Amino acid sequence: MEGKDAEHVVLVPPRHERYERGASRFCKSAYPQLFGKAFRKWLFEEYVHVEDVQVRLRLEPPDERRVQVRADVGRNAKVRLRWQPDHENRHTFAEVGAGGTGKTSQAEARGSLFDPTSGLGVFGRMPFSQIKETTVGLRYGSEWASVGLTAPPFSDRWKVNGWSCFRWGQWLAGMELDELEQLPKCTLKSAGLGYTVQQQQGGGGTFQASVEVREHRHLVVSVFQHLAIQRRGKKPLEEEGGGGITNYVDLGVEVSTPLVTGAVIEDGNAEELAMFNLGCSWQLNKNILLKARLSSKDIAAAAAFKSWWEPNVCMAVCSRFEFHDKRAKHGVEIRVENSGTVKYERAHPSFAGGPARTQKHKADTREVEVASGHRPFVPGNTWNIISDDGKRFI
Repeated sequence: MEGKDAEHVVLVPPRHERYERGASRFCKSAYPQLFGKAFRKWLFEEYVHVEDVQVRLRLEPPDERRVQVRADVGRNAKVRLRWQPDHENRHTFAEVGAGGTGKTSQAEARGSLFDPTSGLGVFGRMPFSQIKETTVGLRYGSEWASVGLTAPPFSDRWKVNGWSCFRWGQWLAGMELDELEQLPKCTLKSAGLGYTVQQQQGGGGTFQASVEVREHRHLVVSVFQHLAIQRRGKKPLEEEGGGGITNYVDLGVEVSTPLVTGAVIEDGNAEELAMFNLGCSWQLNKNILLKARLSSKDIAAAAAFKSWWEPNVCMAVCSRFEFHDKRAKHGVEIRVENSGTVKYERAHPSFAGGPARTQKHKADTREVEVASGHRPFVPGNTWNIISDDGKRFI
C-alpha cells in the first residue's frame, strides 16, 4: 500500500495460546479457577519450567471436533482421550487418561454433566487402580455464584468437601472447606477475597488482585494483569502495509508468607518460608512469545516460536538457574496442536500508541547542523563550565 490514499491498518495477531484453560475445571472445585490460579500457572510455569526435551500434542480430528487427544511425551509421559457430545459445550464431557512413571503411574476416568439452563451439574473421578478413592460431586453455577460438594462413595471413611464462591460486581469472595461431615468442626482449606476488572468494550484486558488464606498457614497476595497494547515498528514476519500491530503483555506477582512464625523456626521446612513469584510475558506478533520469571527458588527465561500451519507447531527453548543447587538447566518443548479456540483482542484506546507521546518542534539551523553531524563553532569567551562543587564559572 503506497501513496496518500493507502489504507493504514492495525494488525491483530491471534493469541499465542489457544484458549482451552479450564476445559476440565467442572470436575473439581471452582475456587482455584475463579481466583486466577490457571492464569498464574500459565505465566509462572508454561515454557519456563521445561527440563530436557518434551513434546506435547493437543489434537482433534478436523471433521469430528467432539473428540480430543492430549499427550505429553517426556520425563513424565501421559495421555488423555476426551469426548464431549456438543463441541460448543465443553463442560459436559468424559475423559480417560493414563500417565506417570513407576509408582506414580495412574489411570483414571472422569466426567461432567452440566445443564447451562438450570446451572446444575454432576461430576466424578474414578482411579482404576484405587476404586475407593473415587469421588462424585454436585455443583451449581451461575454468573454470580458457584457452590458444590464432593464425597467418596466407596471409601471406608465418609469425607465431604465443598466450596462456595460469590461475585458482587467486580468483587469476588470464596472459600473451600474439608470434612464438612464434622460441622461445625470442619477444616477451612482456603478463603479469599478478590477484585477483578474485565475490559468489555474497546479492547482486551484483564486485571485481578486477590488475598487468600490457605490452610491457616499461609497468607497469599497475588496480582495478575493482561494487556492488549498497540505499538509501532517494523514487522518483518507480518503482512506489509500495517499502521501498527497489537501486542499481548502479561504481568503477575504472587507472594506467600507464613502466618505462624514459630512454626517456621520449629519445622525448618523450606516450604513454610516466605516465597514469591514474579513473571512477565510479551507476545511480539503471531509467531514470537518471550517469557521471564523470577522466584525465591530460581530465575528463568524462555522464547517460543510458533507457526500457524494446520496443525500449529510451536518450539520453545528455556533456561533456568536454581539458587539452591547453583546450576543451570535447559530444556526444549515442542507442541503440535489444533484444538482450542483461537482468540483475538484489540488494543484498548489508552494503550494505542502509548498514553504519553513525545512532542516535536521545528528545528532551527544550528539543530539541523548538529543532527547532520556538523559541529557549529561557538564564539570565544562564551563557554559555561560547571565545576564539581556546583558553582558556575564564566
